[in-house]
Amino acid sequence: MSAEALMGVTLAVSATLAEGLAQLLLKLATLHPARKWAWTVGALALFGVEAGIYTLALDHLAVNIAYPIGALSFVAVTLLSKLILRERIGPARWQGLILIMLGAVLVASRA
Repeated sequence: MSAEALMGVTLAVSATLAEGLAQLLLKLATLHPARKWAWTVGALALFGVEAGIYTLALDHLAVNIAYPIGALSFVAVTLLSKLILRERIGPARWQGLILIMLGAVLVASRA
């Protein structure tokens, strides 16, 4: 993988992490009505950061590579909800996450 492709993949993965955190903040907004405004504004700010990072990723990758890497946001949201919100993740969901990660690795390795 070229240095340019590696930079693009790194940026695309970083964008998915920002999106995962933003989704978590939206959930926190529903759980803490007294701080709903703060959590929502934080989420919107992170969505903006995510869009900026993703745009930078597109400087280094074709969209047909960057977009499938974005599927890792499903993984990020699930892991964050497990770690921070203590949500239960069943066996089928874990299997699905593994398939998503394998698909993202396959796409990224061809960058």
